Order: sequence, then C-alpha cells, then structure tokens
Amino acid sequence: MPQVNSLTTALLETNAFQHFTLQHNLKAHTKGILCLRFSPDGLLLGSGDHDGSVYIWNVHTGKLLQSLQYTVGGPVTDMVWATNPQDQVALFLGYADGCIRVCSFSSHPTNPLEILWEIQAHDTQIEMIAYDPFFRRLSTVGNGEIRLWSISQTCKFFINLYAFPSLFELGELESIRVEKAQQFIAKSVHFFSEGRCLLVGYLESHCL
Repeated sequence: MPQVNSLTTALLETNAFQHFTLQHNLKAHTKGILCLRFSPDGLLLGSGDHDGSVYIWNVHTGKLLQSLQYTVGGPVTDMVWATNPQDQVALFLGYADGCIRVCSFSSHPTNPLEILWEIQAHDTQIEMIAYDPFFRRLSTVGNGEIRLWSISQTCKFFINLYAFPSLFELGELESIRVEKAQQFIAKSVHFFSEGRCLLVGYLESHCL
C-alpha cells in the first residue's frame, strides 16, 4: 500500500506569535505534494501532487471536500484560485506538460472536480501561475519564459463557488505578451501594485 502523505495546518496563537498549535493532519495524497493554495476567502485549501491529483479541503474542519485524479498532464506544479468582482471563482491548474487547465469546483457533494478546459501555455512544465483580479489577467512561468494572459470579458470560467453549478459556455484565455528566456531563467512571478506591475524571480542572476 502506498505511503500516504499528509498536509498539516497550524493555527497561530494570538498571545504568542512564536508558537503554533496543530489543528489537522490532512491525509489523502499518495505522492509528493507540490503546491498549496488557499481560496480567496481563506475557507478552502487546494493541494496538488506529483501524481496529478488535486484535493480541496475545508480549512476549519479538515474535511476533504472534492478530489481530482488526472494523470494525463503529469504532476500538478502550481494552482491559483481566481476571482472576479462578483466573488465568483475559477481554479486554474498548472501541469508538468506545460498546460493550463481550468477546473470546476462546487461544495455540493455530488459534483466532483473535473477539467473543463485547457490550453498549451509552455513547452515544458509550468513553474508558477499568478492571478491579477484587478485586470483579470494570468501570468505563467515555464521553460524560462514569462507569459501574460488576458481573460476575456465574455469568459464563463467563473462560477458561484458555493452554488450548484449549471452548464455554462467557456470563454477565452488570450496570450497578450511573452518574454522569452534570454540570459537568465525566470522561475517565479507575482502581481503587485493592484495588477499594474509584475515581480519576477530569476535563477542565475539572484535578482528580482
């Protein structure tokens, strides 16, 4: 039987910042855990592993809510919860095959996680995904390059997080800028200043 990897969540004690209290051991993964992301409201935790599995957890109870086993794309290298002004949510997943995949989610127990849409973003694995809620853009890093994506206004990726989802038409994710790998290899990316700027980390240069 494969060894079960666990996630550990800890609660910071308000009266002693140097101490943490163990709250839950979250056990489901059977391969190495590669990425963790909290939902925008902090109530859910998404985790992805080397086997291509994705799990969604209730942070307060430690209960496993939904799971996805998708081995076609290889390991899940990163994920991001994306929101729009209506507080609707989409879950974007980055895979080792260089694809971005959009995953549906509902807290309704009869609706499992499923891949709704995908696009080949990079030639090699996606190192990191960042989301800008102000201008509705994604940025991805892979194969040493940085790519900026625009989510179209007609995009229907976003669904009501806690409602029973109905069928909906998918929109478009458009690549609007690419910075190719040159002297240094990009490894990480973050939006800041309300989406107006990108912070990029590089391997060899030791610079941001």
